[in-house]
Formats: sequence, C-alpha cells, structure tokens
Amino acid sequence: MNIKPFSQSFLFVLLAFFSAATARAQDGLVSFQVFYDELSPYGTWINDFDYGNVWIPNVEPDFKPYATNGQWVLTDSGWTWVSEYVWGWAPFHYGRWHYDLSYGPMWVPDDKWGPGWVSWRAADRYFGWTPLEPGITLSVGYSMEYNVPIDKWSFVKKVDLVKVNISKYVISTTNNAEIIVNSEAIKNIDPDKRYNLGPLKEEVEKITGRPSAIVTISETSHPGQSFARGRLTLYRPYIKPKSMTGTQPMPKKLSTLKEIYTVKDRMADEILLASHSKRKKSKKQSYRTNGSGGDIVSGKPPPFQKGMVKPPVRSGQKKSKPSSTNNQLVIVQNKQQEPSPRAAPLTIHKVPTTPLPSKTLPVHSALQPLPTQLEIPLPIEDGTQHH
Repeated sequence: MNIKPFSQSFLFVLLAFFSAATARAQDGLVSFQVFYDELSPYGTWINDFDYGNVWIPNVEPDFKPYATNGQWVLTDSGWTWVSEYVWGWAPFHYGRWHYDLSYGPMWVPDDKWGPGWVSWRAADRYFGWTPLEPGITLSVGYSMEYNVPIDKWSFVKKVDLVKVNISKYVISTTNNAEIIVNSEAIKNIDPDKRYNLGPLKEEVEKITGRPSAIVTISETSHPGQSFARGRLTLYRPYIKPKSMTGTQPMPKKLSTLKEIYTVKDRMADEILLASHSKRKKSKKQSYRTNGSGGDIVSGKPPPFQKGMVKPPVRSGQKKSKPSSTNNQLVIVQNKQQEPSPRAAPLTIHKVPTTPLPSKTLPVHSALQPLPTQLEIPLPIEDGTQHH
C-alpha cells in the first residue's frame, strides 16, 4: 500500500487551509483572540457568570464609558466616539458595557462594529447618551423604553457636543432626572448597518452656527486608532467568535472577582495618593499601592490603575484589604527597601502588685505649699523597708 501520495495530498490541503486563514486575517477577518491579546496589557480579564469572559480596564475609579477621555466626531458612519485611550478602538466600537455595582464598568465583547453603542436622547437644550447594556435589543435600546439608572446618562449642552475632551462639559448628574423626563429618544437609525447615527447634522449645525465637516474613516490593518488634522484612522476588522483554525479563543490569564479590588477600595487608595502628593514633593520616588510599585515624577502619582489584581497571599500570611495608618501612604525610596521602623517605644517597668499598707498623710492648708516629694514605703520580699 502506497501512502506517500496520500500524505502529500494531506499536507497540501493543510497548507492551503492555513494560507487561506492567513489571507482572510490580513483582509480583516479575525477572532475574539485579538481582543484577548490586545487588551490584556491594559486591564484584567475575568470570567463572569452571566456574560462569560469580560474585561475590566485599568483606569481611574470614576471612569465612565463614552464620557471619559474622548470626544464625539461626525463621520461617514454617524457620530463616532473617538477615545484617547490606546485601546479605545475595541471596547467603544464592539460589544457592550455592563456596570457592576461593586467593580464598575466591565466590557463584554461582541463581533459587530458601530460608531458607538449608546442610546441617544435630546431635550430642549441638551443631548444625552448612555451605553447599551449586553442583551438589549436595538429596538428597545433606541427607544424611550430603555430604562437605566439616571446617573449612567451623560448630558451636555447641545452646543458642546462637538467639544474636545467632552467630559469637561458633561453636566452634573443631579440634573439628569428632570432632563430625562423632558427628553425624547433619537431614532436616527442606519437601515443597513443597524446602529444609531446620533443627532442630525443639520440640527447641530443650526445650534453651533457653523457647518459640521464629515470625517471619513480610514481603516488600518493593525490594532489602534488615531485622529489628527481631521483624519480618523481606525482598526475595525470583521470579528468571528472562533478562530480560523476552529480553536476556542481564550485570554492567556483569567482572574476572578475575588482577586479584584472593588471601586470603593480603589477610590480610597486614589484619595490617599492625591493627598500624599500634596504633602510630599520630591523629584523621584517609588510608591506602593495594592502590591504594585511604580515611579512618581515630581511628586505626581501616575494614573490609578482600576481593575488592579490583588497581590498573591504568601504562605502563612493572612488575607487583608489595603489599608493605611493614620491616613498616610507608605512611601519607599527603593522597592527592595522596607519602611524605616518607628521610634522605640518607652520601656515600662512592672511595679509590685502587693497592696500598700495604709498610712495617714498630713493634711496641708491652702496656704501651706505641698511637699515636692512624697515618700511611701513599698513592701519587698525580705520584709524590710527602704526610705
């Protein structure tokens, strides 16, 4: 039996398969693995009971999707969220954001691209938006029936929609309830791509008093994004849940919620960092927070890393939450150097516990000065007394 022709045919088919898979990846068809690999340096992947593998970014505790560190830009795909985060090409254009009461915003991957998966509303003087939760259909998400906590909405004056770093123009959430009651849903739906284009171009131009230039989105073959001189370049491949080889994509490391600090803990640590930076001004130091080290240049701490995993507990060491003594953050000059010990405590000598013999002390008048020393005999073991 000659098996050599069969082996050659099998190798040929195998090579052709991998060549086709590589070509399709170059053409922009990739799997969820690109999310797992590209986002891992900037956050923590955990396995959630309801949503599977979700991602918690390393950002400030008050991070708000589609409001923090970015802006809305009118493109040929509608109002598109342009983020300043290097990883913004993925979580703001694919998938949905879920807000966990203890751990904050979590991103749930999906395979459909959009300019920004949000629900839009318009009031008399305001435009507003909020992220679409996982599992919400577009017919509900783009209607008045979509009901989320009012503090998850971001509202700006209509004239401020085009501003850079729009978080500076988002009004206080204490006004959201009144605005939402007097608002209506924006249903400017793209019939082909099935996403909301946002406010009408003509309405924004009328309010701002100047024409709104439509930016054309250019695509790149590498993960990332850039926006400069009126040109937006985005990585937006076609995503398939499984890889071309049929294997199930997985993050290299999966953590659990028990390993992640809560928003409350991280906010407390950030307050300590901020308060210490005001007291301690030095050119270069090392800081310790949540078991992680880093550099502080000119006394200014680096951005707090939300989603930071708790340090592993060594054998014989009790688990404990991050804490401080007298609201002071431990600062060390070198990661290998331990904080200097405190001053030695006062030495307290024990005194005999045998009851003292009763003795009547003289009573002094108000005009008579008190004695500077008062000698009281103390009992000792041999029965003698010293004066």
